[in-house]
Amino acid sequence: MFPNRGKQVSFFLLLLIIIVAAILRFYNYSDLSMTGDEISVLHRLRFDSFEELIDYGVRIDGHPAGVQVFMYYWTSLFGTTEEIFRLPYVICGILSVLFSYLIGAAIFNRNTGLWFAASVCFLQFPLIYSQIGRPYSPGLCFTLLSTWLWYLVLFKPKRRYWLKIICYGFSVALAIYCHYFSFFQVLLIGLTGLFFLNKQNRKGFILSGLLAFVLFLPHFGVSVDHLQIGGLREAAWLGSPDQDPNWFVNYIVFGFNNSLYVVFGFLGICLATVIRYGVKAEKSPFRLLCFIWFIVPFLVGYFYSVLVNPVLQRSVLLFSFPFFVLLLFSFMPKIYSKSLMLLLILFLISGCTHTICVNRFYENNFFGVLKEIVAKTHEYNQRFGKENISKTINVGHPLFVEYYSKRSGIHAGYTPYVADNEAHKYRNNGKKDLAFFINMTDTAKTNYFLYAWSSKYSPNEIPEIIKEKYPHLVDRIYFFNSEIYLFAKYDSINAIKEVPLFNEKIKFNTMLDNWTYPDNYKTQMLIYDNDNPHLRLSASDEFSPCFTKRVGDIMKRKDNLIHVTLQAKLSNLSEAVLVVALEDNKGKQYLWRGMKLNNFIMQENKWEKVFHSLRFYDIYSSDDILKVYVWNSGKGEVFVDDIQITVTAGNPKIYGKNDYALK
Repeated sequence: MFPNRGKQVSFFLLLLIIIVAAILRFYNYSDLSMTGDEISVLHRLRFDSFEELIDYGVRIDGHPAGVQVFMYYWTSLFGTTEEIFRLPYVICGILSVLFSYLIGAAIFNRNTGLWFAASVCFLQFPLIYSQIGRPYSPGLCFTLLSTWLWYLVLFKPKRRYWLKIICYGFSVALAIYCHYFSFFQVLLIGLTGLFFLNKQNRKGFILSGLLAFVLFLPHFGVSVDHLQIGGLREAAWLGSPDQDPNWFVNYIVFGFNNSLYVVFGFLGICLATVIRYGVKAEKSPFRLLCFIWFIVPFLVGYFYSVLVNPVLQRSVLLFSFPFFVLLLFSFMPKIYSKSLMLLLILFLISGCTHTICVNRFYENNFFGVLKEIVAKTHEYNQRFGKENISKTINVGHPLFVEYYSKRSGIHAGYTPYVADNEAHKYRNNGKKDLAFFINMTDTAKTNYFLYAWSSKYSPNEIPEIIKEKYPHLVDRIYFFNSEIYLFAKYDSINAIKEVPLFNEKIKFNTMLDNWTYPDNYKTQMLIYDNDNPHLRLSASDEFSPCFTKRVGDIMKRKDNLIHVTLQAKLSNLSEAVLVVALEDNKGKQYLWRGMKLNNFIMQENKWEKVFHSLRFYDIYSSDDILKVYVWNSGKGEVFVDDIQITVTAGNPKIYGKNDYALK
């Protein structure tokens, strides 16, 4: 089926694919800003002994120790620059392309291997994680290597069998030590191997499993500790996937360059291959395995996230996604065909073109930036004078900005939020912390105020709070998962003029169409002070008048921001909540966000301004209903005035997609 000429051509094409994969992964990899997660890795390497590394750098993180331990010695030897830090991950990304070919060629045929390898070469999903220092690239590399060796141990047991047994055991252990989802992936693949045991392979396969188990034993206690803290560290901030009814579909589209055209292109190639060459029944068990290896990790991650702790995100499915691609190309014929070779080259070229030119891969940020924020802060210092700018930043750890400021000799001069916790001095988590931020802006003496955030939750209220004293926006730069703002006290010709998409204010001197009012509104709730009416909620009044509006009538995109402000005072600092909620077109509430008024009100019977700003990623439809009201949850006496609802354009890069229009 494959003559020598065909083998030579396939070898040439494999070499071409690997060279292209290396170029795609090495290009620009050291110029990308270090991500917050990468800086976190560096932070958890600063220990004097291996024991401290395990106890204080691994046990608290929730990931297996393998990558962290490797990076401990790697950075000790070679340093922590971007190019050095990321080099092992780039190499693992390139090797993943090679192992993709070996899997496809071994289980199915050379053509399948080549098309599979070409896909892993250019698809954005594996490419993203080949350029950053996270455990996903090594996890994918060793998962694919162990899958190839799994096949050799089970189905090619004659030549160099003991070498295959040992290598398979080690590759499984390496995947286990990278990530718990790669652990689950190789465990799943290993368990499916039990159905193929016979007299020739039974002993070797079992010995491989025992070897992997023995190699894992030193880590057993660490993994038990990880289970006790809730499994993966991401459980603390990830949302449950059932909040998005299209999670699985969006994940599939993301895997194919976030493009339906690419999805249908891959499916079209699969269908055309089946029509042209038919289906070989003898490979059907392996196609079923590919589907199982692809779908089961998703199902386990999904139901664990819904029922126990949220752990499911796209990155952890990197280890299983390639098997869906392998399934699509499993129908490739076992023949040497010049036309197939030419089509493969065209496929590789078009795939790279889509990733680089259409998706503009190297022009986008897929993680929150840090280098750009430090550099921009330095630019503002040079331009306006650092003594004229109050500077604040919201990041997970001071090292996030110190990594670049120390290396470049730049002293950005960010003002810390707290003095008694060095690790948290640049964290503002909103809610009660917002009162501190208001005090910070009120006491600032400079003409300019800078706020930046990256790789962390940033309260959407903060820019609105700054505008109270610094109303003019001088500059604003948006990135994925990060932003930087510069505000000024005084207007200038270059200031950014924002026009709200929607703005409505109720002063209670008239009844507005978008509001529904309680029956006792006019008789009991209205209070007059110097002929100016405001609202009073007594112990018997649970809800204020409610703003109700169709979402599509006030905003067009999911990255738009909804700002709600009001003036309020509390007679006894009782609990009351400013609520923003979403209902579907059937009247079922599916999202509720509340801001306690006493986050801003510290003194009884004193009027204060309350802020509540939101960005709704998970709006179902433009036909949904937005509701805004005050909930007197503490049954106290609450006074409210000047409720204002404003919608502004938001950061179009915040979710990593160019189009987040409401439907």
